[in-house]
Amino acid sequence: MSTLEKMQVLADSAQYDLCDYVSHNKSSQVNLPGIYHATGSNGCKIPLFKTLMSNKCKNDCKYCINQSKRNFTRLELNPQELSRVFLHYYNNGYVNGLF
Repeated sequence: MSTLEKMQVLADSAQYDLCDYVSHNKSSQVNLPGIYHATGSNGCKIPLFKTLMSNKCKNDCKYCINQSKRNFTRLELNPQELSRVFLHYYNNGYVNGLF
């Protein structure tokens, strides 16, 4: 599975970890997984790189999308894949930071 395919799954799962309490729209100027627009205290939108490194979990928390008893594809990004994607996004001006 390609890094981009892994990112799509892991970024979708990361949407439940909220960076702000104002707006949770997943809109972006570019159609790339893992870009999340947090809202600053002054109302400005801040594009952040936000994804899970892994959705492999051994716990069975009933509220969690990644609970161990749920049947879906388990994926993980290694540190090199994760840093490569972030640096690509950052160097191209798609994100200003990490969540």
